[in-house]
Amino acid sequence: MGDITMCGGFDCKLKNVCYRYRAVPSSVGQSYFVNKPNVKKDRCFARIETYHVIREVGDITLEVQNGVMK
Repeated sequence: MGDITMCGGFDCKLKNVCYRYRAVPSSVGQSYFVNKPNVKKDRCFARIETYHVIREVGDITLEVQNGVMK
């Protein structure tokens, strides 16, 4: 995902619910935070929340997680 700055996790408690950590990195030109983002009281100000959507369209079930169809 080359259009966002990704996060390496940095022992973060929120990394598993953060798109900056969980997104699939671009193989070319992916940027990462150099320093740990500002985290206060279990709230990261750089976090992009992940989401999970299941949508039924007729007889087809579409599952989308973080913008990626599964």
